[in-house]
Amino acid sequence: MKVYNILDIKGFTGALFNGVLFDDFFTVQAEITTYNSFLIDGRIKKEYYDTDEIKDTDIDIYSRWRKLKPICFNLIKGKKLPVSFALVFKFPQKDFIIRQYDKMPQLEQKADYYINIKYNNKILSCTSVCSINTFTAEFLNKGNLLQEAWDDFIKFFLKDNNIAVESEL
Repeated sequence: MKVYNILDIKGFTGALFNGVLFDDFFTVQAEITTYNSFLIDGRIKKEYYDTDEIKDTDIDIYSRWRKLKPICFNLIKGKKLPVSFALVFKFPQKDFIIRQYDKMPQLEQKADYYINIKYNNKILSCTSVCSINTFTAEFLNKGNLLQEAWDDFIKFFLKDNNIAVESEL
């Protein structure tokens, strides 16, 4: 797990709320504090949809950021900055982004990969988190390697998308 402090807060939040950079990530949770606190659980409620809609659309466990982004943007837009916000994104393993980066080894399906984005006290940070799902003796030895690979991927992803970060903490 590594924490990256984002240097260009305005540029990053512009890419986050108006761009497409994170659109394919799953949104596990969004918490936004302005005049009230708003908490969005990203889990899709399949009972809301009829059978045909489920077959015809991209319904997964979590909503993609592109679906929730306009709602979150509506909560923060205005003349005042939000007090805080925290977003938890889950990386879809079969996503194009992994194949896009030749330097990135194939991440195994036995772990989940997250990016936590947090804004508070005028500081914006991005944290890479690897959560191992399967605990076997053989796989436990790979745990650190998977976390390191994910950390490297996030560092490369940020750099490749011209997101300036301070030092890794």
